[in-house]
Amino acid sequence: MPVKVDAEWKERLQRDVPELPLAKQRRFLADYHVPYTITSVLIWDRELSDYFEAGAKLGAHPQVVGNWIVNDLLRELGQARISLAESKVRPAHVAALVKLVEAGTIANHSAKDVFVEMFRSGEMPELIVERNGLKVESNAGELEQWCRDAIAGNPKSLADFKAGKDSAINGFKGAVMKAAKGKANPKLVDETLRRLLA
Repeated sequence: MPVKVDAEWKERLQRDVPELPLAKQRRFLADYHVPYTITSVLIWDRELSDYFEAGAKLGAHPQVVGNWIVNDLLRELGQARISLAESKVRPAHVAALVKLVEAGTIANHSAKDVFVEMFRSGEMPELIVERNGLKVESNAGELEQWCRDAIAGNPKSLADFKAGKDSAINGFKGAVMKAAKGKANPKLVDETLRRLLA
């Protein structure tokens, strides 16, 4: 039998159909500049992609938010054998952690430990950082001395850097972070070393 499809019904269907995965991927690339490697994991799970978008809208760097979700959150969910809905870590937790790293309040390696604790307890990252004394130290005088000591103690890295090998600066950074027990602000370390080396 002939079927008559009315235009209004078709319009209503189009309005109600959720955003399709590949259209969402294009939008994530355009709006958030998140690379294919991350979006290709996010887009096939509507709950996960909504979770990412909620975190990205909280003012943290979207690509970094995506990295934490795709790598750390999914790993912890898998190990705990729970669903995203059962997780104590919400988009606000991830965004707050990203902001702490971006602000130089905590170092990247500390952030990994904070994430694990956050996943276990459901506490906000600021509270975990404060309780465990993970804040990066930024005493300018002390930092400068650590940088001077690192330069003096690494003649090979110094010669390589002066010869134009920019990556040689990492040899100094390792020594500074060791002296600071991992609590030096990596951005300030880089700036101080470059100033002293110049």
